[in-house]
Amino acid sequence: MKLKPCKTCGHMIAQNAQLCPNCGQKYSHISGCFSFIMIFLFASMLIGFIINAFYNKSPQEYSKQTPKDDISVFISKYGEPDQIKSSENEKPRPPIVTKQLIYKKENVRAVYVPAGTPPPYHKWELVGFQDNHTNKVLTPEEVALRLARRKKK
Repeated sequence: MKLKPCKTCGHMIAQNAQLCPNCGQKYSHISGCFSFIMIFLFASMLIGFIINAFYNKSPQEYSKQTPKDDISVFISKYGEPDQIKSSENEKPRPPIVTKQLIYKKENVRAVYVPAGTPPPYHKWELVGFQDNHTNKVLTPEEVALRLARRKKK
């Protein structure tokens, strides 16, 4: 039988002892199955946090990714917008969900709709451009001229 010192008095006691015969210190033992389950749960949570951190990125990190849809292409070309408006989380959800990238200084609003996927929306397609103050439709050439100073090199 293996012995270990008591944490309180130092008297040698059996490893599976529930009580020190010298000082009365109580010991509880965790079974091997319980330890395995706790390690498994901890590892699962850790993996979940890593996956969550990888897939849920901030807008700044989002623009640094390889462009995968019209919004990310536009942001990679002209930089982060001053404001992003979206109707994807409105209750009740409108019949046509939109996301708008607004560049206030240049008065440009880029309007996007989901690319045929059910919520949550991951890909967005460009619908068009508007002047942010007058709601006048803008051509891509006008948008390029207005956003030329913001263009990333």
